[in-house]
Amino acid sequence: MKKLLLATMAGALFTACGSSDDSPQPPKPNPEKDYATLIIGKWHNSRMDVIYSKKGNVEIKDFTKYPKYDICRKKSYVEFTKGGERIERNYNFREGECKIDSVASVKYKLEGNRVIIGDEEGQILKLTDKELVVISDERDLDEDGKPEKNKFYLVRVK
Repeated sequence: MKKLLLATMAGALFTACGSSDDSPQPPKPNPEKDYATLIIGKWHNSRMDVIYSKKGNVEIKDFTKYPKYDICRKKSYVEFTKGGERIERNYNFREGECKIDSVASVKYKLEGNRVIIGDEEGQILKLTDKELVVISDERDLDEDGKPEKNKFYLVRVK
């Protein structure tokens, strides 16, 4: 019985302590640091979902489905700079061509998965080198006393 117990313990010891346990582990991702690096650059707004609080209905505004918008979308962008500035340049289709509509600049900062732009705040749902998805509160559109949500889908400018 002692031999069986010793053999079992020795087997457990050898299988529990493999050489792979000593290998270095990859660093754990730091989302806040990754967000600060990944958000830098120019982005096109490709879609916006308005999520109504009253019934949960979703209104999808897919900007890529409008040919005239698509022409101007190639010029319009939102840019996040390393210096903490968010620059938005919008073009609209007027008189047969894309014309500058507005240029706005405001400070932004990241806190965890939140992006604070001026006095507005959004939650980053997805941020990769190609895609940014942010959700934020909107004014009460359906008059139920609760704010609606806007979900923005942006793609990186190439």
